[in-house]
Amino acid sequence: KVEAELLHTFIKVYKFDTMLLLVRLAVLTAVTLTVPIVLFPIRSSITTLLFSGRDFSWTRHLLIAALILAFNNMLVIFVPTIRDIFGFIGKS
Repeated sequence: KVEAELLHTFIKVYKFDTMLLLVRLAVLTAVTLTVPIVLFPIRSSITTLLFSGRDFSWTRHLLIAALILAFNNMLVIFVPTIRDIFGFIGKS
């Protein structure tokens, strides 16, 4: 009876556990620190694909970053489990 999100399964068994809270905090920290690292190659790829012949522009740079972060936040809000995202990436 393991759910898609493993930490949700542990919450059913252990209502309040310090170690579980520390693991959730570690996952939150890892995800938060990973977003800027992943943002750079995505932004660079989009800039190279769409604007390869143009000079660098801070406005375009920041707009692409804002759109990527907005799309990321929409995924976090509306996709119920990470399994759906992995399934989509695996299919494509």
